[in-house]
Amino acid sequence: MNAKNSRQGQAGGGGNSSTGAGSAFRAYPYHTTSAIGGQVYNAAGRVVGVIANGVYLKRNLDPARHKLRQPSGWAVDADHLSLDWRSIRIETTSGETWQASKSTFLAHGVRLNRGHGEQICLPDAFWDVRRAGEAQQLELFGVTP
Repeated sequence: MNAKNSRQGQAGGGGNSSTGAGSAFRAYPYHTTSAIGGQVYNAAGRVVGVIANGVYLKRNLDPARHKLRQPSGWAVDADHLSLDWRSIRIETTSGETWQASKSTFLAHGVRLNRGHGEQICLPDAFWDVRRAGEAQQLELFGVTP
């Protein structure tokens, strides 16, 4: 038995379900696995990011595949907003870094469901974007110029 099968067994299911709705991972809710740099899972049981030092980090996302076009922005699973993080940082395969606070998601996020469960999309206008190779102003005493 591999780790995935044992995790499915703990979740109250097992094996592959042909219905999809009764997936074993649906009983295994979104969570972090540890207090130190915990992994974040989606409903299918895949690791979609990590939380470390209050930052929800998603790496190596291909904008052509993962970035929403209408509305133009990045989305997270709605249930992930209940996790313990203060800001989110998305690092793309093209070298861009997108960052926003959780409070910005709560204030300006758009709820949608396009077949991957309930998600919250934050439109492009609310993200701080750093392009590949672009200089970054560092904070001094928690204040950026």
